[in-house]
Amino acid sequence: MKMKIKMTSYFQMGLLVTVACCCPAWVGATPEHSLENPRLNPWLTPLNDCISHPGSYALDIDMGFLNTDYSCQITDKAGVQFDTHTVQQARNDAARLVLSLANQCNRLDSTRILVGASRNNVEQLKGLIPAYASQAIVLIEKNSQLKTPDETHAKVFQLGNGVDKFFTVHGSLNLQTVGLTCKANNSLRFVEKTPVLYRHFRQLADAVEFNTGHSRFAGGTGTLNSSGTALPDAAIGNYVVQFYAGRSNGFVGGTTATNDQNWPAYINPAITGQHQDGTINWYDNAIYDAARQLRQGRSVRLDVLVFEVGEENAFVNNLWKFVRQGFATHQTEDKTSAELVDVQFPGNLQVRFLYQFQNQKVQSGRTFSNLNDAAQVPVQSAASGNPYSLVSGKVWTVFNAAGQAVDPTTPYDMHNKLVLLDVVGHEELRKLYVTSSNLDEPGQGSGKLWQAGTIVSAKPGSDIWSGPNIASPNLWNAYRKYFEMLWNNRDGQPNAGQVNFHRQISAQHQNNAMNWIETIPSQSSTEGTRVQEGIDAFFFPIPYAPSGPDS
Repeated sequence: MKMKIKMTSYFQMGLLVTVACCCPAWVGATPEHSLENPRLNPWLTPLNDCISHPGSYALDIDMGFLNTDYSCQITDKAGVQFDTHTVQQARNDAARLVLSLANQCNRLDSTRILVGASRNNVEQLKGLIPAYASQAIVLIEKNSQLKTPDETHAKVFQLGNGVDKFFTVHGSLNLQTVGLTCKANNSLRFVEKTPVLYRHFRQLADAVEFNTGHSRFAGGTGTLNSSGTALPDAAIGNYVVQFYAGRSNGFVGGTTATNDQNWPAYINPAITGQHQDGTINWYDNAIYDAARQLRQGRSVRLDVLVFEVGEENAFVNNLWKFVRQGFATHQTEDKTSAELVDVQFPGNLQVRFLYQFQNQKVQSGRTFSNLNDAAQVPVQSAASGNPYSLVSGKVWTVFNAAGQAVDPTTPYDMHNKLVLLDVVGHEELRKLYVTSSNLDEPGQGSGKLWQAGTIVSAKPGSDIWSGPNIASPNLWNAYRKYFEMLWNNRDGQPNAGQVNFHRQISAQHQNNAMNWIETIPSQSSTEGTRVQEGIDAFFFPIPYAPSGPDS
């Protein structure tokens, strides 16, 4: 029997749309099982579409971690409850649910599952898709006995019909229940009619499968360790999306410890022609974009939200240096341009940097000093009077049994990796930077693995998050709201802590006021209606009670 799930209330293009349903507004088919709610689970709509509509589909799953029976819930009374010993039913388990629905698709012409690390083996995963097990490519780089995953950290789910519907889900969310129900995570779901971005992500999966990016990407642009910067942008509805993928230095760049130069010589943004020796720091693109606006005298805000910072990280050092130095040499953000900026600190820059922990701390290191010497880095230009400032903070601290602060592990971690850029008075220039990559040092931890990143901009003239829509529900404001919730929940605040954050975001989910869903038309259900082109945003954790409501 193929599962049919009814739709409920949701935000659609700035309006609250309600569709008839016999269930409470925030739930799917079963009130206490939010994993089955397609408004809260980003993988369900593509799979339900595959089940409901005949066609020839291709499934690609490229995950850093894929684990069954990784159950987690948070309650006010008991706090975080983690269970990895109980075999779960599919309705209670994200991985089992996704693969069971994939098994019900009308037809999968190709099935590929690439995993960095899993507590399951290949035979167990194939056993969850018996209809397609014989033709499925299932590769697991490392098993549960080894702590560090290998090859991929990309966190991608794709399902396409080969004609006019191509889904890509990407963000910080791995395919395991703990990522939806306990961790702070985010995911974008891209729905395309023409598979430009979809194709880029599939080519990344090719690079992961064969462990080389060389000639894997469109036009043969891929290098050994990256997609290169010549791939075309994707036009998706009212958005323009840039894509980049790479591993090690090919994504997070090198360090600046031995190359201490002023702006802009020390930065390697992921823009064609702007990097040296093939080294690109994807995150640095946010500094590049901010500088482009600042030199025109505009006010810019950068909000950074990241789980882990490595021992020495180029982006952290570049960002702190830019706040302190501004345009130190009066050169613009473009290294190749002869144009000069009149003042060292044009415009107005405000940065908020929120992270959870630094791995392998070396107290003499530049990154450690930047993160710990001062929570605020204010700069006031004597020439222009314009302030550049940076405020850093930590997400909730995790303590061991002795009351000592420790680096967080599953399920006690915040797991996001994203940046928001705002340009005051020019909101049409706002951007979202969403990636699978932490700020690890190249070659260390996730800094050696295949990563992906997207940059989402508004299509010129669309006014999707500017003009009359500045304060309306929209994709960018959904991310801003999520960042503000975590920023206000950081260490030192009255409501700090993982349990308190779960309580706050669950209330928002229950009121249909958290996720941004625009690809499912109003006045529709899953039956007989196709989703439309656009971008959806999902934010975690979600309310979850596998044994009934929290009592």
